[in-house]
Amino acid sequence: MKYIFILIIFSLSLQAQLLSPPYKLNLEISLPESYANEIRRADGNYFIIHYLKELDDIPGRFRISAKNFGLVEAYNFKNASVIIRSINIIDVNNDGEDEVLFLLRNKSTIQIILLFPFEGIQKILFEYEYGNDYYSANLLGAHNKDKNQFYVAISENHPDEKSIRGIFAFDDSSFKLNWFLPLAEWISKFNYNGETDNLIVTTISYNNGLRYNSAEHKFRINNKPGQSVLEIFDKSKIKDTGESSDSESSFRIISSDGNILYTKIFDGDYISPILLKMQNELFISAFNRSVKENNEMKLFHFNIERNKIELRKEFEVNPSQTITILNSNNKILYSDGSNKIMEVDSNGNLAEFLALKNQLADSIKYLYISNDFIFFGSPDKLHIYDMKGELLAETDHSSEIVYLKNLDLFYKKYSDKIELLRLAKVPFWDRIQPETFSFLSIIFATSTSVIFFFWLLTMSISKKKIIQQKVDIEKSHNELKETTSKLIESEKLAVLGTIASSVAHELNSPLGAILNSAERLQQEAHIKEEIDSNLTLIKKSAIRAKTIIEKFLLSSRQSKSDSSTNIAKAINDWKELFERQFILSGVNLVYEIDQNLSVKISYEEFIQVLINILFNARDAIVSSKKEKNEIRIKTIEETDKVTIEFQDSGDGFEDRILEKAFDAFITTKESGKGTGLGLWISKRIINEADGSIKLSNTASGALVKISLLKV
Repeated sequence: MKYIFILIIFSLSLQAQLLSPPYKLNLEISLPESYANEIRRADGNYFIIHYLKELDDIPGRFRISAKNFGLVEAYNFKNASVIIRSINIIDVNNDGEDEVLFLLRNKSTIQIILLFPFEGIQKILFEYEYGNDYYSANLLGAHNKDKNQFYVAISENHPDEKSIRGIFAFDDSSFKLNWFLPLAEWISKFNYNGETDNLIVTTISYNNGLRYNSAEHKFRINNKPGQSVLEIFDKSKIKDTGESSDSESSFRIISSDGNILYTKIFDGDYISPILLKMQNELFISAFNRSVKENNEMKLFHFNIERNKIELRKEFEVNPSQTITILNSNNKILYSDGSNKIMEVDSNGNLAEFLALKNQLADSIKYLYISNDFIFFGSPDKLHIYDMKGELLAETDHSSEIVYLKNLDLFYKKYSDKIELLRLAKVPFWDRIQPETFSFLSIIFATSTSVIFFFWLLTMSISKKKIIQQKVDIEKSHNELKETTSKLIESEKLAVLGTIASSVAHELNSPLGAILNSAERLQQEAHIKEEIDSNLTLIKKSAIRAKTIIEKFLLSSRQSKSDSSTNIAKAINDWKELFERQFILSGVNLVYEIDQNLSVKISYEEFIQVLINILFNARDAIVSSKKEKNEIRIKTIEETDKVTIEFQDSGDGFEDRILEKAFDAFITTKESGKGTGLGLWISKRIINEADGSIKLSNTASGALVKISLLKV
């Protein structure tokens, strides 16, 4: 068996090569749309929101569908295009229902739109002209419920002379502009910190040549005049930012009224900072994307109380590796593209979080970790892992995938469509890959040969042991039978001793009467009347002694086990021998016996069972010292059997004794006063007669029920 076990372990270790993942992504629906997300209604239900930016002659549009993909709401934008990277799902008025923030490109203007999708309301928050036909922008949103305002950050991707970048603050009830903070940098992360009422912003350097000069209130593009914010905004709404440039990467803290409280500029070109949170602490990872021999990534900690940023960790990595550091469940996780994902503590120390199993590709295109899944994208496949590192599923397309948790759907984007998918369990046999069968055939043939060889070897070695074990077992069995017979004989001797004691008591009286009568005859032989009286007494006593001797012999002789016994006669014979002792002990016997019932059991074995049960009951009553000392014997006739109940007024069986009362050597009597074999022998006798014996406790005391086949 141990060799089979080794082979099983070996086979399981090869499971990654033998079986495909246990789940697959089932396509639920394919839509000719550009993007999708989940959105919450005020009643707590979630829906799918999917949208099209603009396709040929199809205008930009939004669609809201239920979980079963039935259409709920639809919005069309004629002669306009939705800017895909600008769509944000946000609850701007804190009512539990989501709104949609997005940019809408018309023929000559850009509109910041706030859509209330379940109410059929859309508001134009702001509108300005654009110049580039290839206009695209990144939009971020955050809501500050304590200040009754929400924030919108816009970063155009391809700036020109009409481009603007910066942060808008709108009132969440009137939707009027509170202030605008111009920033030439490309805003990558945007978060509202509820503890300090401040905005936290990180920006990425793209070197598009866009700058902003606060003194002129004007953007410049490649050192040429750009958009003047005074032409778009009221001067009172514009906040002073000083100089800013999209060649810089930064971390900024901005107050709720638009003032810059803290700025950290990261050195170097192509720096990508990522905002991270661990519990109530802020961290920033800054990755240098420039192509050189050794790239670097730095982890900074921002001390909110001291308003200071501190370097915690530097990572030096090969530029061919994929570097990822991100948040998941308030943890900062780091991966260098290998199968190990590390957790970073608040001091920048690394500890293994988990190791991905069954990793099939060394070249990782991207890594994304949500709170539920880990996504690894290789050049030709997308691998989905659970948070224990187990491979769940994979697809042939390595495009990015998003899990919509509240809808339990996965969303994938293609150039001309989106797909909504769901994980489905794959039957075991369907997981076996075609190339696996040849491998399994080799494993099976090799395993069979190895097992057969060791089986022959084991059989030759074990033959003598098996023979010896058989001899030992037979010897032990014979010894057990001999011991059992001795125990039974011992108990029988104990019963015979009890009978002999009773016979001695019973014979003592008639023999004494005979002796006295004989002595009186010797003394008074001349009186005829006295002689007749004494002769009568002698005869009567001799008959009684003879009867007692006969009952003693009857109870001790052997008979066939298949004979029958009249219950009333057996109990009457028992009474003749033993009832007097019970009465002298102060125990009263009550009989409810049907005189005509016979059962299938030998007379002497039935007498032995009666002796064991009734003497146990007597001893229990005497030791309990209760006022009522009584044993009630009752017969109950049923269809094919007779039940005999023995109810005593003692203390009953202890729970620990009741569970194992029929085991050998179990007794509640003092040492030397009981063998512990009485009930064990009784159960064997009853079982051999195809009957049953049960013990229980009642309110009165112990109850013994014997059921025997009726004759």
